[in-house]
Amino acid sequence: MSDESTGSGEADADPSLPRPGPDALYGPNPTPPQLENGFGWDADPLLVSGCDAYVDGEYLYQDYVYDDHGADTRSVFDQPPDGNTMGGFYCRATGDYRYPSDPETYGYNAADLLEFRARPTD
Repeated sequence: MSDESTGSGEADADPSLPRPGPDALYGPNPTPPQLENGFGWDADPLLVSGCDAYVDGEYLYQDYVYDDHGADTRSVFDQPPDGNTMGGFYCRATGDYRYPSDPETYGYNAADLLEFRARPTD
């Protein structure tokens, strides 16, 4: 065994060498505007898709991001139970309404719900 440093820790790094990655990795973490509370809302976002909770009198629901395919007004039971419709029910778009699809403006994500909040008011 050798007494030499393995160089695996940041304290062992040579200060004359550049740090790995861009400088942005070493700055403070930004807060995305989508996760900032608006006026009158206090609870922190849940950040777990498909979950809901009551936090300090606020009801929160966190939706699945990028799952917008449009509303499906038909019943699942109206479709024949074969592999083409029922087998892939949760993995492909079945909605009969379509959102705007201009990729330059909407990036194929025009109407996705990120979070829903509700609370009683006067």
